[in-house]
Amino acid sequence: MTPKIVLVTIGALMTLHGIGLYFSAGSMAEYTDPTEAMIAISTRFNEAKGLMTLLVGVILLASFNIDTNSAKKVVVGTGIAMAICCAFSAERHVNQVWNGEGGPPVFIPIIFGLLALWSFYVALIKKHSNEEN
Repeated sequence: MTPKIVLVTIGALMTLHGIGLYFSAGSMAEYTDPTEAMIAISTRFNEAKGLMTLLVGVILLASFNIDTNSAKKVVVGTGIAMAICCAFSAERHVNQVWNGEGGPPVFIPIIFGLLALWSFYVALIKKHSNEEN
């Protein structure tokens, strides 16, 4: 498995996630009993999150054509970002569950953690047969 496979996979996931966030931005704000202003603000915020996630996905997909050593560096950066996302979403989940507020679904920090581990494994540990690409 090469770093380029990691870039394409995580890039595709981030792109799809960004598109989903953008197009479902308004419906995600209606889970509670908000005012119209709260719905408008939440919709704009969720649209911005979707566009930023889409941006990251497109950057990762565009990184497919770089050489293997550069791809490893991008994958390490992606792993660091995924580890940070895992830590923050796990902390948020634990705090909200502890306070009886529910919290984000438990699979979110798990997915970020698995993507971080996969990125670090492929970029730092696994030996690649085509290092000169």
